[in-house]
Amino acid sequence: MRIATMIDPDTKQPFIAYAVHRFGSQQSGDIDNISRGGMGAIINLSDGILSHGLHFSATGEKEICKVHPVSLNPIYNEKIPDWENLIERLLEMAGKMPYLKYVGWDIILSDDELFVLEGNVSPHLDLVQMFKPVKEFPEAWNFFKHYKYI
Repeated sequence: MRIATMIDPDTKQPFIAYAVHRFGSQQSGDIDNISRGGMGAIINLSDGILSHGLHFSATGEKEICKVHPVSLNPIYNEKIPDWENLIERLLEMAGKMPYLKYVGWDIILSDDELFVLEGNVSPHLDLVQMFKPVKEFPEAWNFFKHYKYI
C-alpha cells in the first residue's frame, strides 16, 4: 500500500492524506508500479474499504477491475484488515518525524505485522489522481496550498 502522511501546518499533527492499495499483475511482474503495468485501488480513509481496481491497458486506456485479473480475488469493496490499528500505528510513526512533512509510505501488512518498505518524500500524485483529483482530499489540498505546491 502507499499511504501518504502529512503534517498539518496549523496543528502540527500528522494526518493521512490518501491511501492506495497497489497490486502487481502479469504485465508488471514482481513489482506493483502502475506505470509498469500494476494496478491500484483507492482505500477509503474512514473504513479501509477498497474501490474498484484501475490499471492502464497496453494502449494506455484506463481499465476498471472488480477482481484481480490474474488471481481473480476480489478487490472492490474488500476491507483492509485491522485498518484502524494500521492507521494509528502509521500516524504515531509519522508524529515522531514531524520534519518529514509529506511522505508516501510503502507499507506491507502481513497478519498483524506492519512492514515499512520505504518512505518517499513528496511523492508524485499520479497514483491517487488516477482515481480522483487531490482537491477532493480537503486536508491534503490545504497542505498543498499552505506550502505552495499549487
